[in-house]
Formats: sequence, C-alpha cells, structure tokens
Amino acid sequence: QAGQYANVGTVDAELLDGTPVSASDPSHYFGQDQMLDFGDAADPPYATRFASNGARHLLGSNVYLGSCVDAELDGQPSAAADGDDANAGLSAFGTCAVPGDDEDGVTFTDPLEPGTNAGVDVVANAPCTLWAWIDFNRDGDWADAGEALFPSGAALAAGNNSLSFAVPGSAVLGLTAARFRCTTGGPVTFVGEAPDGEVEDYAVAVTLPEPPPAEAIPTLDEWGLLAFSLLLAGYALRRVGDKEGAGRPRS
Repeated sequence: QAGQYANVGTVDAELLDGTPVSASDPSHYFGQDQMLDFGDAADPPYATRFASNGARHLLGSNVYLGSCVDAELDGQPSAAADGDDANAGLSAFGTCAVPGDDEDGVTFTDPLEPGTNAGVDVVANAPCTLWAWIDFNRDGDWADAGEALFPSGAALAAGNNSLSFAVPGSAVLGLTAARFRCTTGGPVTFVGEAPDGEVEDYAVAVTLPEPPPAEAIPTLDEWGLLAFSLLLAGYALRRVGDKEGAGRPRS
C-alpha cells in the first residue's frame, strides 16, 4: 500500500512464577507502488536511499542507459557502488547481459588524473540528457565546484556517445564515487526523482600519471657480452693491421 504505514505489535505473557510481563515493538514504513530505479553509492555519505531523497527514476517510458534497467523498492547502497549490479530487481526493461546487472551504460576511457581531461563512453537506448557528478575532493557529496561533469547537461543520441570532462587540479587521490543520470524530464541534481530514465553509480579512482618507463640498465651479463664483443673487435682490427703490415716492402 502506498503511503505512510505505522503499527505497534504488543505481546503479554506470564513467567513461571506468575509474574506478568509485556513488550511492544513499533513498525513503520513508507510504501510506494511505482516502478523506480535507484542508485547504489554508499549511503551514508551519499544520498541513495529513498529516506535520503536518493536519486530515482520512474520506469516504463523505455529510456535508460546501457542495455537494460530494473526496478527496486529502495536504493541498494554499497561501499563499491555495486549493490544494484547483483540485484535482479522487481522488473526489467531491456535485456541485461548479466541478469540484474543494469549498471552497464558508462565506461571510463581515460584515467582520472588531476589537472587533465578524461574521457567517458555513455550508451543510451534512446535520446536523453545526461547529468553526471564525481566527488573529486572525496568529502562525501557531489555539491562542490567542479564536481558536475556537464553543468548544462550533455545531449545523448541513441547508441554510444564519447564525451570528455575536466578533472580539477585539486582532485584528491584515491577511491571515490560517481553518479550518472539520464532523463528527458529536464534538469536534475544528484538527488530527487526524475520522470523517466536511469541512474547509475560507480566507484572510480583519482590517480597520478604513470611515470615514464626507465631506461634499461645493462645487466652484468650484458656488460660482459659488451666487453667480450669489444675485445673481439679489437683483436680483429689488430689482425687486419698485421696482415697489411706484412705485405709492405721494408726500407
């Protein structure tokens, strides 16, 4: 049943010596009867569950990221932002390559290195507008400057869309969370309900650039082979010199 529900269960009993005892336990929930897709970033610190006004999308309009989307009763928060990946959900739209894994629309094509531009491929099954955030300073929200990847939204066509965004120079190294939302219902933030589309959360890492490969230093065996080669070359040159000297007339 949709809406707020509350109840109190009470039990009365009697001990073996005749002493009466009783206990009560309240229960309550907010019921919803809509087909909704939720995210799975850790909650706390991020807003994922319904009680936190987590990002959620009303399903049924056939707009989603990747190859499928499924419905949940509530957010599926986990430290690795993969709680929704293994949850088959109540009902699926599209065809998931792996049953229940509907977090399949976003692929990072570059490492997230401070002060650089990074690329991401986003697949949509139908045209929609993408809104995305990464918690670059790792403070547990997506509200800081530079954390909205596409502040005005990015228009997606059906199929694969290759996009790029700036990684702030102040980005803090380590594992953090990203949220991607696609909808046709107008601008959205990283919380609240959208009339269609899908939300996908990911765990991502901010890293330093890999150092250039060091020049190879010859091993002892290689040094020995080089010395032996030089000796052979010197011996050969000496033999050639001896032969040339032997053929000259003496004065």
